[in-house]
Amino acid sequence: MLSQPNGSCPVDFWHYPGSVPARLHSPRQPFLPRYREIRRWAHAADGQIGVEAVSPYGVVNFERIRAWWYGRLFSRAIRAWFSALRLRPLRALARSPLNPFLVV
Repeated sequence: MLSQPNGSCPVDFWHYPGSVPARLHSPRQPFLPRYREIRRWAHAADGQIGVEAVSPYGVVNFERIRAWWYGRLFSRAIRAWFSALRLRPLRALARSPLNPFLVV
């Protein structure tokens, strides 16, 4: 299992208190991998490996993000969105730019 900020999401806001706050970045920036890259790496290692992005609900506990004003403001909404990503019609969005935190 891998869990990390999603390189496809244009906002990276999973920083420690005292570091930089949320920052915008290009989805082409090589620093944060995207689902497609992780899937490609796994299949290059072994074509039989199954790769699936799942909702980060229950994995992300919002401790770091609540230290920032936007984390306190949006953590409930983000937690609700992560919960919604567990629903069958929305599961594919877990690997999209609409999910700020990948769990693969």
